[in-house]
Amino acid sequence: MNALPKANSRFSQTSGVPEMDWPQYKILADTPGVWSRWMLEQTLELLQHPQLAGAADAKLNAGRSEVHQRLVVQLQRCMTQTPVPKPTGFKGGSSLDMFSLSLTPTEARAVLALVQQATDLEVITSGTTKRGLGGFVAAWQEYLGSIDQQS
Repeated sequence: MNALPKANSRFSQTSGVPEMDWPQYKILADTPGVWSRWMLEQTLELLQHPQLAGAADAKLNAGRSEVHQRLVVQLQRCMTQTPVPKPTGFKGGSSLDMFSLSLTPTEARAVLALVQQATDLEVITSGTTKRGLGGFVAAWQEYLGSIDQQS
């Protein structure tokens, strides 16, 4: 769904993979359909959280529905893809790997509903214990808005 900017035409001497420059990387990192491994992992935790089981589909169906199960698989599969190339000099571990995620509007709404419920219930994940879910709702709203515009 999201057309990602291409890395510049330079190639790494060691891997043969196109190199990403900093301006391109910053644009890409701010694209609504591009997510960090950390954000995807935290969202996956919410999808599997016992307090929220089925919450992603509460407006569509009760319990863990087909949409919910598909979301878990899609987020897991997304993180097995090759991440966006990092620019030379990038510092940070694999939690900062960036991936392109492509969900349908229905799936994105289900995730947004789950994140909103988690925020309302003050649910935290392993990576949000200190800061809470600040920014999660806004990020998923922005993503939903971007795919709604494409539809």
